[in-house]
Amino acid sequence: AEDVRPSRLDHAKKEIMNLLDQLSGDKVGLIAFAGSSVLLSPLTVDKSALKMFVEGLSPDSVETQGTEVARALIEAKDAFQRGGVESEEGSRVTKVVLLISDGEDHEKGAEKVAKDLADSGIRLFTMAFGTEAGGKVALRDANGQLRDYLKDKGGEAVVSKVNGEFLRTLAKIGQGSFYHVTFGGDQMHSLKEDIDLLEKA
Repeated sequence: AEDVRPSRLDHAKKEIMNLLDQLSGDKVGLIAFAGSSVLLSPLTVDKSALKMFVEGLSPDSVETQGTEVARALIEAKDAFQRGGVESEEGSRVTKVVLLISDGEDHEKGAEKVAKDLADSGIRLFTMAFGTEAGGKVALRDANGQLRDYLKDKGGEAVVSKVNGEFLRTLAKIGQGSFYHVTFGGDQMHSLKEDIDLLEKA
């Protein structure tokens, strides 16, 4: 959707790059999701590789369309179990999932998975990109030229709106924080501060 310019996805990618620059020794992984989920990068300290994966994100990164947040959260939990982040003796590893979305969840079950994450010591932070007024979903060709807008079964243009309430609820269940990212805002810095507080604890 293009209710923020040039698009929600491009805005999110720019802010993720900003966050990666602020995370120094942390291991980070990347999962893309829509109607299904795909692990693009397992947990790594290699921020250059992560940036390449972020740069390559597109609406075609995941074949199955739709939005299934629960599946993405399960994939994230699995990535921690495979990612070699076991606690060393005398210390505990801080585990955080950052869910970046417009909050339009078309499937059920995300709240239960958020609780499962929290119960297993993984905090869930959520971040909304886009506006509550919403925007049409543009269909562009390989050169970026507008071809049409996504239509529903009745032939009307689909308007995608941010559902901040859903993301706020998930963060509360997941014992994290919710941020609605705006242009010129410093939400990534606030997120980094929250993660730092967790690590100190």
